[in-house]
Amino acid sequence: MPQLIDYIDQIARKKKRGVLFIEFHWLDSDENNLVFNDHYDFESDKTRPRVINWLDSMKIKWLPCAEYSNENAMVPYMGQIYIDLPFDESNVKYRCLDRFMHKRDGSPRFQTARFCFLSLKLAMKNAYQDAPGFWEKWAANF
Repeated sequence: MPQLIDYIDQIARKKKRGVLFIEFHWLDSDENNLVFNDHYDFESDKTRPRVINWLDSMKIKWLPCAEYSNENAMVPYMGQIYIDLPFDESNVKYRCLDRFMHKRDGSPRFQTARFCFLSLKLAMKNAYQDAPGFWEKWAANF
């Protein structure tokens, strides 16, 4: 059965705050930079269920989410998840999540995962997309 998944920027606008999310299609390169893996299959990635199981064990709510909305492309779901925690270093669960996602030196712990933050300011750039019928009109002209 199809599932309707909100864009991460749409979630930020609904929450009226910046939001945390995890993308699962990135690889470390030799220069320690993150590189997009266009052959990634989230359903066969062992990292994603490990992260989800950890979130569940910590009683941290999460939801599938789509990437930042883009009217110029139709991108398939790549396993991204929204994390229902504020970006707040005084929040114990946020600090635990940050330690889980990063090594002591600050580099990513998992090869195919990237822990991200989207500011409300950036999310608001797409606020016009929340108008009733926007996406229906867009789809008709795609």
